[in-house]
Amino acid sequence: MAEYIDKVKTMLPGDVELFETVRQPVMINRNAYLNGAQSFNQEQERLMLADDNLEVKVEQEGNNTYLTLNVPTELAELAGEQVTGELLGKVRIVDAAFENPDGSPVDLSSDYFGQPSTGVGPIAGLRSGQNRFLVWKGGDEDDE
Repeated sequence: MAEYIDKVKTMLPGDVELFETVRQPVMINRNAYLNGAQSFNQEQERLMLADDNLEVKVEQEGNNTYLTLNVPTELAELAGEQVTGELLGKVRIVDAAFENPDGSPVDLSSDYFGQPSTGVGPIAGLRSGQNRFLVWKGGDEDDE
């Protein structure tokens, strides 16, 4: 963000066009890159697994949908950081906080399934090897 602000300041004076001509900043950290995927060159903490493949399957069984992941050990052991409105900071330009509709700070302390989050991705509790999750429970065929 500091680099972005410095670049905008070098273009002063001006108005909205200052923000249109400078590349927008990104904050990226603690991602996993598998099977030769390239990381963001300024990412401070990252996991690079050049020879691994996550092996993802989405399967339909009756009306239910399952996600199966074959997770490398290093990915299962990856430490995360709890994502909160405080960690995200403020929205650039309008200086707005990341808040829920009621004004309380955003707190992503639970995963997709409502389980306490480890701060690593949308699914907490990944373990090395095969992981299978029910991601969508369909209704009875009589309900359709």
